Amino acid sequence: MKTIMAHITARPDTADEMARVLAELAITSRNDPGCQRYSIYQDEKAATQFITFEEWDDQASIDAHMAAPHVAAALARVPDLVGAAPQIHPWKLIA
Repeated sequence: MKTIMAHITARPDTADEMARVLAELAITSRNDPGCQRYSIYQDEKAATQFITFEEWDDQASIDAHMAAPHVAAALARVPDLVGAAPQIHPWKLIA
């Protein structure tokens, strides 16, 4: 299993739109082959802060997801909404 976590910061004036874009992406991505979990979290105290938590069967599943049209559509919208470059990191389960 592969885990991806991303920290995304929206501009204050785009936090609501970012929430919509990320929610749409999560809902669609949950149907991608190999997706075990795709969750989006928004900080309750700082509405511009988002975390994605994704679990995939393998790297091939992640690669196919990243090549999917719904991901391209979301990524095309994100640059106009972010306040900083997203920080995307792979993680491995150790216990």
